[in-house]
Amino acid sequence: MYKILFFSLVAISINPLLSVAADNIEYGYDRINKQIFAKDGSAESTLRFEEDYTGNPTYGFSYFNGRPAIVADSRSLYDSTVYAVLNYRNSQLELDCLYIDMKSKINGISVKEGSCGLKDKEPEKYKDIIDRNVSSIQARIDSIDTSPLLRVGQKYISAILYKDINRTIYKIYTDRFALLSDKYLIASKMNNLCEVYENSPWIVYNTDRIEGVEIITDIDDSGRLTPAISSKNKNSICSSYPAVKVKSSKAHLYDSKKELKKSYLISGDELNLRAISEDKKWCSVVYINKLNKRLQAVMHCKDLDLF
Repeated sequence: MYKILFFSLVAISINPLLSVAADNIEYGYDRINKQIFAKDGSAESTLRFEEDYTGNPTYGFSYFNGRPAIVADSRSLYDSTVYAVLNYRNSQLELDCLYIDMKSKINGISVKEGSCGLKDKEPEKYKDIIDRNVSSIQARIDSIDTSPLLRVGQKYISAILYKDINRTIYKIYTDRFALLSDKYLIASKMNNLCEVYENSPWIVYNTDRIEGVEIITDIDDSGRLTPAISSKNKNSICSSYPAVKVKSSKAHLYDSKKELKKSYLISGDELNLRAISEDKKWCSVVYINKLNKRLQAVMHCKDLDLF
């Protein structure tokens, strides 16, 4: 999480004007004038930005995936490094991607997630944009209960990250050690095909691409993210590490006050487990539908196929 930032900050401390070229556009940070710039020949666009290493989060300038980035580094219950990647388009700088590398000290879940194709024309509001996205990921991290794996003896965790009409993507911790050492698998299930990606890859949601979701490896020696390659002969992973499923033919959903909702789930529906009541009667869950919309509810644990 820290290597790229560390070397960039060393370079910045030596050279007040740090720049790099990408797609014939020169990007850089002018420490003296406190501005990030993009130059395309005689045309130039700037963004007022001042590094700040005194607070939490800290804000610095670096490069990520070959592009200039505002880096927000935070240490709290959720340790995170966020790369707000800028792009020069239509003669102005815009915030194009957010890459968030986060670790929860509450349940041990780690996340490496990107959102691209943002085309945000107000990059000066980067703090608000970062805070909003970090809060969203924190909420999703909290939707996964890891306590059974750590204390009760559950063998693994399989959490649903994304779902559409054709595809479901899971994050799998194969055992307790995998959770504690941040070693997870990403499994992509489409019909009867299960593709598995090892070495804790990134999930990148990109509105500029038809497929919408990409699975990406970490930064390579060239300083760029590259598409991950699925492992061969791993089709058994999806069947060996299934998500929590509904086992009743019709499972009613309740709100946080235990009042019956109109919606219900059916046998075979998959979901993420948030928590189990002390009497093991009620389970707090998150269900993700085929439009990738999240529904938080409470249901009877007896309706679920638990460990």
